[in-house]
Amino acid sequence: MLLRLSVGSWVLLLAFLLTVSFQSFCQDDDEINLKPLLNKWLLNEKLPAGVISLTTFKKATKFDGSEENIDISFLNLDGHGQKELAVQSGCAAVGNCELVIYSKVGKSYRRLLTTEMVQTIRPLSTMTRGYRDLELRTHGSAYESYHRVFKFDGSRYKRNRCWTESYVYLDKKNNQHILKKPIITRGCGSEY
Repeated sequence: MLLRLSVGSWVLLLAFLLTVSFQSFCQDDDEINLKPLLNKWLLNEKLPAGVISLTTFKKATKFDGSEENIDISFLNLDGHGQKELAVQSGCAAVGNCELVIYSKVGKSYRRLLTTEMVQTIRPLSTMTRGYRDLELRTHGSAYESYHRVFKFDGSRYKRNRCWTESYVYLDKKNNQHILKKPIITRGCGSEY
């Protein structure tokens, strides 16, 4: 099966393995402390969307994947107006990050989704068990991306389906061809 992967798929797999290895090697025993951010969010204190500093909770000038700055967004996933908090951190150079999504539950919060290798989050128009389905995109290369759809199972988001979009292929003579429409390969790997 591995021999049938396109060049782009190999690049995506290699990028994932390097990111996981690098994060495991460089990560301290402690994860990023999001509790102060979550407490401000629970108290409905004003937090700007986008890249913010975890020390000042104000807009930051760069998002370099350091532990000081994170990227936050507010998503209305359940349609009730109370927005869920999406936090991206620990990003690789290509922009794939760890993603955690929280929802408010009374005076506390719960984690709806935790996953890695996410560049973009797109809430879909479809809903499952009261929450919008999510499409998460991973950047693999200039010509390839990996997409995952997550659906809510009543307590958490679970991966439902996946596909890879490749805008390049190699012919039998190993010549690379760039496509206007992607080759779509369906299926989820076990890696994320």
